[in-house]
Amino acid sequence: MIAKIQTGEYQIEKPRLIRSHLHFKLFPWKQAKDKNVKLIYIARNPKDVCVSYFYYQRMQLNGSLALKWDEFVEEFTQDRCVLGPWLEHVIDWKKLGIDDNVLHVTYEDMKDNLDRVIRNCAGFIGVDLSDEDIRRIKINCSMEEMRESTHKYNIVDDSYFDAKLFVRKGIVGDWKNHFSVFQNENFEKEIVEKLEEAGIYFKYEI
Repeated sequence: MIAKIQTGEYQIEKPRLIRSHLHFKLFPWKQAKDKNVKLIYIARNPKDVCVSYFYYQRMQLNGSLALKWDEFVEEFTQDRCVLGPWLEHVIDWKKLGIDDNVLHVTYEDMKDNLDRVIRNCAGFIGVDLSDEDIRRIKINCSMEEMRESTHKYNIVDDSYFDAKLFVRKGIVGDWKNHFSVFQNENFEKEIVEKLEEAGIYFKYEI
């Protein structure tokens, strides 16, 4: 897929759905505004993000470059992870809202009431959904179905990334099984408090 994108052979028919991890500063805003692009920004509470990212980095290159948990949580807390800084990413994107064609969704909201989130997203992009449509979407978004479809997540060769390990627990609050008291207190100070200063609040358990 990557080679086809680079050569221009890979084309997506309209209407397009494109997933991205781009930082706010790198996003092509002029093109997006010119084409009236709508964006759905999905965020997850940072403690569970840290845990998920910890296991993700262990999958790469058969774990040959993986950090231990104590090392990794320190790197994440100090915003030194690859694809970071996470804190800046979330705070910058949160500055935009519906008037900017950006809808904010949290992972915790999806876990708490997926029907409502699906309807909100559909309304945002102007799509009418039947009850049957929503039923099928919920099935396809289930952890069970995603585990059966892990081959869709691997766009590089298997020597780099083991897609079978990509879908893990998918729960809210798994961070409590990993953080020590000290790590949690430090994380609250370095990450959570800064989010809240920016007016960003997450659910850390349901």
